Amino acid sequence: QQNVARVGEGKAGSAFFDAMLSPRDKTPHWVSVALQPALDARDKAAGVIAILQDIGSQRETDEALNLVSARLLAVTESSPVAILIETAPGDVDLANDAFVHLLGLKSAAQSLSGLRVDDVMEQAPAAAKLMERVQIMVEGEPGGAVWLPRAGADDSGEFEKGAAEIALIEKIGEELSVALEGMSAISIRAQQMEFDPAIVAHFQSIRTSTETAM
Repeated sequence: QQNVARVGEGKAGSAFFDAMLSPRDKTPHWVSVALQPALDARDKAAGVIAILQDIGSQRETDEALNLVSARLLAVTESSPVAILIETAPGDVDLANDAFVHLLGLKSAAQSLSGLRVDDVMEQAPAAAKLMERVQIMVEGEPGGAVWLPRAGADDSGEFEKGAAEIALIEKIGEELSVALEGMSAISIRAQQMEFDPAIVAHFQSIRTSTETAM
């Protein structure tokens, strides 16, 4: 009523809203209503013209898409396997807690939506190597992708085990790096202090073994 009054009095040039029509002896249906002023001979607003467009099928399509999206979100969030869904432009559409846990991210899964997939994967490149990108095709055109565990690691237990092994290897590498620095310093210091050549050789042997381990 306010929209009709404003347009009819010339206070608004147009107004738009959706409404449910309930004709007698017919099934109610949704319409889109566009209001515009009816002008008199002096181009003054003297009434209201309402243009109606049936949007019943459009609303049904929107509701169906919303339902599919809700189901997709529920499946993704409840899955124990790491999943990331990528949009056609390469952004994150959906990700679940298992994916965030795998990459060791501090962000919530919902906060990844809209970020570039490449940027997210770069935060944990070693763990990201366990994921496989499966492209989605829509009518012959790329429509995004789904990131899933690589073949042979589809079981959530094996997948988490693989991620844990990578994390352990990275940890060992860091400790070996620290050990190598220490052994290098000790070897140089032992030579400077003219230690027994056998002891110096022993330090150098440990250093060589550490390098081999790395």
